[in-house]
This record gives sequence, structure tokens and C-alpha cells, in this order.
Amino acid sequence: MALYTRVVDQAFGVTVRFDADDSEIDKVGLDLVRSDGGDCGEVLQEDWGSANAEEFEETDDGYEVTLTDLDYGEAVARARLRARLVVDGTSQWCEWFPFLPWCGGGGQVENEGCSSDAFTIRPAKLSLSATTNPAEEDLTEEDLTRSDWSNYTPKTCNNEVCQAAGDNFNLGIEALPTGQGFDAEILLQPSDHPQAPAWMALGTLSLPTSLSFERDANKVTTDQAAYTEAGLVAVDAHDDGAFAAVDRDKGHCVTGAADNTVNADGLVGCRTALPEPEPLGRFIPDHFAVVDTDDIDPDYITNRSALSCDGEERDEFTYLGETLAADVTLEARNVAEAATENYRGEYAPLSALDWSVVAPEAEDGHLDDRLELVRDTSGWEQGQASFTPEVTVARADEPDGPFTADVAFVATDADGVALREATLDVDRDGDEDNDHRLAGETILRYGRLAIERLTAATFSEVDLPLRAEYWDGDRFVENELDDCTPVELRYRSLARGGDPEAAEWEGQPALGDLALREPLPPRLEEGEVVVPFEAPEERGEVAVCADLENHAYLHRGANEDLPDVCQGSPRGSVWYGISSGNENVLYTREVFD
Repeated sequence: MALYTRVVDQAFGVTVRFDADDSEIDKVGLDLVRSDGGDCGEVLQEDWGSANAEEFEETDDGYEVTLTDLDYGEAVARARLRARLVVDGTSQWCEWFPFLPWCGGGGQVENEGCSSDAFTIRPAKLSLSATTNPAEEDLTEEDLTRSDWSNYTPKTCNNEVCQAAGDNFNLGIEALPTGQGFDAEILLQPSDHPQAPAWMALGTLSLPTSLSFERDANKVTTDQAAYTEAGLVAVDAHDDGAFAAVDRDKGHCVTGAADNTVNADGLVGCRTALPEPEPLGRFIPDHFAVVDTDDIDPDYITNRSALSCDGEERDEFTYLGETLAADVTLEARNVAEAATENYRGEYAPLSALDWSVVAPEAEDGHLDDRLELVRDTSGWEQGQASFTPEVTVARADEPDGPFTADVAFVATDADGVALREATLDVDRDGDEDNDHRLAGETILRYGRLAIERLTAATFSEVDLPLRAEYWDGDRFVENELDDCTPVELRYRSLARGGDPEAAEWEGQPALGDLALREPLPPRLEEGEVVVPFEAPEERGEVAVCADLENHAYLHRGANEDLPDVCQGSPRGSVWYGISSGNENVLYTREVFD
């Protein structure tokens, strides 16, 4: 007869058929044996089931009896049934022949034999447990599973259990109701978590070796399980199918299924498995890393970022009060330095970096009390985010500096995920321990503009210097590093005897036919530009100021004599006098009305 896979502690029935005279057989006994080879094998339970003669039913070929409520409390990969037909001394034979050796005694086995078909008794299900595996002995293990995942939203790791992606955690598989006799290898694979958002990708669940049950073990464990991704995951587990191979290969169980309910064909599933994938979480990145850090001297800042000059012409400094831009791309990574792409949305609590401007010349070693930030970020996608703040160190009330500064940052999210300590290279606090990551080096200068005041003969060409200056600690000196400050001037032309209040500030000089010999360059070069005036044919003054409306970092203070766009600018000028006989002669005593 065909025997099918059965489940530990799950009762079933077996029909025994035999060809004999019921007057000879008084009892049918059924033993459960383990058959590891061709022989009937080791008896696991004698008289597993039995029936007396009055329970026999006659058939066309003999007799049969169905033995019910058969169950066994351990797993057996290859079980067989041994049937015994017993004459026990109570039959009519003993009334006629009481001298027979089995009469009045223990009975005699008339016939016995093992079933030709072997079958499997497997555990009903698996159960999974997972806990953190803290490296420090004084920390306790915490459960990565929970009884209720409904309405889950991520909290900080102070309020829920977190596990670093790629780091080892404890994982155990238990066979229920027992694993005794269950010598099987367990296969595990990640599955979608019921509360995970649709975009959350599956990572890889890794184990150092396979998890395999031994016959006398109820549970197998490892302390080196690891999951590569951030976020949530469910773990599916089942045996590899080899335990029930004796039935699987004959179609005596449902391949690939773990159902314990007998189907219409009398079959259960071949597998022992978790009833459903076990949800685990929350997993977080192990650390952050700066992307593209192969440069020996990484530079992720742009000096004077509001100005249009770029490339090799980009200045190596920034004025105090002027904006520089940083552009740092971080990647959330697991222990093995692979990106955790699920670090995004509400599962990515890092939205901004903490910035510092470290300057040894500053009183506190840094200028953070003067730091002004306009933060911006691309948001997290594929485990990466770009942080592009505008950084400004405010001017002091009085000139100070210059400062050689390290623009540095710290990246730590609400879960405690941070840059690896070995990658920190700036000591902000001055305690000889690096606590920040360098974004770039710069020079910060307190700046201003200077425009000359000249006098010249009426028919003279004049070059009026305009230059950028910075405070060198003692005085203002020319800033030869400035190649980016734009040049946009205003002119007020006043002929001799003219009304100053009626004169307008304009974009071009208008003293007679006075004009510029050539267009002004768009910006300073090595800190200076020259205004090239042609020679006018009349006497008077041309006043000059610079449009500093968007360049407050070069202001010198208010001046009521200047237009609004020139506030903060110096007032330069050229006075043209009377020349006679020699155009290079200036009569300094000449009076202008």
C-alpha cells in the first residue's frame, strides 16, 4: 500500500489488509520503525496501533482493519510500518487444542512484515527568532521581531530596536512541535515586509554556513547572520526538501508546499517551513561615507560662489560676509562598504549636516558664532544625497583677520549613524581628537574697495585706479587674489559752474565729450582695474562710485552723497583744470564755481 507524508503529532489512519482465516488471527498489531536502508529497521514504537478480531471487516480477498489515531512525537525521514498478525490464545483453536504453546500465554505471531513503501513524518512548522548581537558585553540582546507590526512607522533607535546593515545578529530556527529526528538543512531568503513601502528593495541575507538540524536538536542558531540593506525585511525559511525526499520523489507529498492540511488526494506539503515570512527590523546603515574621496586633497567648496567666474579664474579666498558654497555627496553604507539604497524617505532621518569653520587665528579656534547657513539638499535616492549649503562667515564690526580656515562638517542622523571615526580629519575643539570631516580649505578676508581721487589737465587722458583691499592684521593692503569681483561703475559729471544737486549719477561719464578709451573689464584682475578716461575739452569733475548693491562684503559705510546702489562704495573722482601751452600743465589755483 502507498504511504504518504505525515506531520508530527498529527493523527492519521492506516488500513491493514490480510488474507487469512479470522478464526486463526486474533489481533493485528502495527509497529512504527525507522528504515535507513533496505531492512525494516529500528523499532520506534511497538504496538503503535492494534485491532482485535471483532474489528476485522471481511473483503473479497480476505480481511481488513483500519487503525486510527496514529501519531508520533518525533520526525522521521524514512519510516515504515511493520504489521503483525497475532494469535493471542483466546481463539477457538485454544479451546480445541489447549496444549498449543501460545494458548493461555502471550500469543504467537502468525505473520509479520514491513511495508514496502517508506514515508516521512515531518515537523509541523518552523519558528524564527532574531536578536541583536552587541559587541560590548554590558549590552543586552534585543529582539528584532515584534508581535504587532500594524501601523508601523520608523522611530529613532532610542525608541525601537535597530540593527546595522551588514553587521552580525543572532538568528535561530526552531522546529515545532519538536525537532527531534529532524536532520534537515534550512534555506532562508529575504521577503517583502508587510509594512515596507513599495519602493523598498530587498537586500541579501547572509550566513557563514548552512543551518542544519541534527536528529537530537530542536533548534539551530547562528550569531553571524547579516542583512545587507536598510529598512525592513521579512525572512522566509523552509527545509531544502531532502528530508521528505522518499515521498517527494514518488509524488506522495506536494512538492514546494508546506501545508499541513490533507488535500483531496490525501497529501500534505513536502516542506517544513515558517507559516509565513517572519518580519524583522529596523535595519539602519552602518555609517556614512563621502563619495569620490580618492583625491589626496579633497575640495568640496566653491569660493565666492555667488559670482560667475569659474575654472582656473575662481578665487582662492572668500571675503568675510560673502557666500561660499559647499557640495558634499554622502552615501549610506553597510559594514561591507556597499550602499544601502533603502536609506530614503522616512527611513533616512539625515536631512542636513552640521558645519563648522575652523580657523586657528580665531579666538576660539573657530568662527562658528559668526556662521550663517542656507541649507539645501537633494534628498536621499539610491542611498546617496548631496548637501549644498551656502556658507557665510559674517563680518565683524571692526576689521579682523585674515583667517586660514577649514570648512568642515559632521554627519550624524537621529539613529546615531555617522561618518566613520577614521575618516574625520579636522579637530574643531582643539582637544587633539579629530571630530569633523574636511570639505575644503579657504582664506577669509575682511575686504573693501578703494578708488583714487585725481586731478588732471583738461586735455589729459587719465587712468583712474580702482582696487580691492583687505585687512592684513595691521592695515588695508591690495588684494591681489581678487579676480572675481565684478566692475560696474556709476559716474556723476559736473562742469565748471554746474549745480551739484542737479547732476545725475549715470552709467557713462558726461563731461563734455568725455568718454572711456576702451570698455571696462567685467571684473577685477589681480585686485585692480583702471578706468581709462579720454581727455575732455572742458573743465569740471567726474565723480565715480562702484555698484555694491549685491556686494555688502566690500562696504565701507554709508555716504549720503552717493546713490543707493553705491552705498558702501568709496567716492573717487577726477578733477580737470585749465591747461595752456602744455596740456600736461595743471593750474592748481584755478577756482571752480
